[in-house]
Amino acid sequence: MRPAKDLSNKSHAHCNETLVSIMLKRRSSYFQTNNQDFFYDKYLSEFLVRSIGDIIPRNCDHKFLVLDIGCGEQPLRSIVEGYGATYMSADITQNRTASVDFLVDITSPNVSKIIPERYDLILLSEVLEHVQSPYLAMLNVKHLLKHNGRALVTTPFVWPLHEQPLDYQRLTSFWFEKHVPLVGLHIEIQECLGSPIDVLSTILLKTHVYAVGTSSFRALLSRLYALLTRSSISWLVFILSKHVVFSAKSSSSFYLINCLVLTCKSANG
Repeated sequence: MRPAKDLSNKSHAHCNETLVSIMLKRRSSYFQTNNQDFFYDKYLSEFLVRSIGDIIPRNCDHKFLVLDIGCGEQPLRSIVEGYGATYMSADITQNRTASVDFLVDITSPNVSKIIPERYDLILLSEVLEHVQSPYLAMLNVKHLLKHNGRALVTTPFVWPLHEQPLDYQRLTSFWFEKHVPLVGLHIEIQECLGSPIDVLSTILLKTHVYAVGTSSFRALLSRLYALLTRSSISWLVFILSKHVVFSAKSSSSFYLINCLVLTCKSANG
């Protein structure tokens, strides 16, 4: 019988291969999006670019420290450095350019030992849905912030599964309202972005319809149905995209993404 430790090693190796595979698929830019991600990426990029520009002071002369947690291929690095701030990064595994500064799980109790510095701004974009304990992640973010430091946090609410199998939850605005104060942070800005029409358009764009007929006649009908459905989806998304032009409003509890600016009001030891 094979020793149990060999199975464990195989499992660990498989986990590492999965992480590497996921990292290779992660975004390198918020501005080179495909059509299916248009609505989500539009709100996400606009919020991040605007907020980073509002928070980083002009002429900061590299004294302003920014930590990008879950940085992946570091799509925000050029924006941060463009303002003159010092950019540092953390993730669970190294990226393709070997530019991640700290390899760490943000929910680990050893985060403060691995990342000894305190930061003026922490970026935590599209991370919390991928950790098993968002509360522990937020607690570590608090410990890594300077007094009066800020954190930019984004996480999807209505969005397809991604980076499987490391996609664990969708958080609501009420989760942040309850848990952010418990970790010692203050909600400065909280936005639920993406209208119900944007949500519907995104779901339609993410819906793949294809033929699966077996016999020749059924295969022909299946291809015809798939073609008509794809065409109908394209026209419907086109029509839905005009709701802003005609000043139309939509109302429901559906939205695309949680976007927050958090402040650390207490000093960290």
